[in-house]
Amino acid sequence: MMIKTALPTYLALLLLLICMSCEGEIVELDIDYGYDYYPLVDGSQWIYQYDSVLYLRQFGTVDTVSGYLRERLVADADDPDKYSLERDWRRDTTQSWRINSIWSIRLEENKLIRVEENLPFTKLVFPIEEGLRWDGLAMIDRDISVSVAGDPIRIYALWDDYRVSSISATEAVGDRLYDDVITVTENITEDLGRLELRNSTVKYARGVGIVAIEHTILECSDCDPNISWDEKGDKGYTLHQYLIDYK
Repeated sequence: MMIKTALPTYLALLLLLICMSCEGEIVELDIDYGYDYYPLVDGSQWIYQYDSVLYLRQFGTVDTVSGYLRERLVADADDPDKYSLERDWRRDTTQSWRINSIWSIRLEENKLIRVEENLPFTKLVFPIEEGLRWDGLAMIDRDISVSVAGDPIRIYALWDDYRVSSISATEAVGDRLYDDVITVTENITEDLGRLELRNSTVKYARGVGIVAIEHTILECSDCDPNISWDEKGDKGYTLHQYLIDYK
């Protein structure tokens, strides 16, 4: 009888000791999600300088457009995780700002979603880490045609996953040096013999937000791999945009 009752008693005592040893020991996980790579703070403002080239060779034109873009965050009164992104532009610093468009941005289930011209892009996924991949176009019809200078282009038809391709301790963008910069490769064309070139890269600095954008969206009717895209691009655009001021 003692053998039959002792075993449960020993097990109960062992469980009690284990519970006592764990009592008071709370493990806190200090996870750096990296939300501050795009700080969402009411009243934040970014000013960019941009240079863009529009290719319309079927009309015999290649136009260069330069100017300044200002983006301002305005908090949504009903949703603390949603903001309007007011976008103004001007050709040079002597002109007044003119409203260009109003986009929106929100944090949703550890995803930063930026709605640009009614197209919702998943710009970042948290926590940030090098090599992280995700479908940045999950909410977009990839076959949609976007008008570029009046010419419809299926910009997103061949895009792959977004990915954090690098994390730099410091990086120079324009004439500024930023600490802790991530590069998000949204898409890159590996086969340069294709009829379409789709390259998109965005850089984010911790505590600042987007510091640089580079887009190359080009098409050609007769691609010769030995000719540069600057020469053979029939339609599309290039964009180089970098931050010059923020607050």
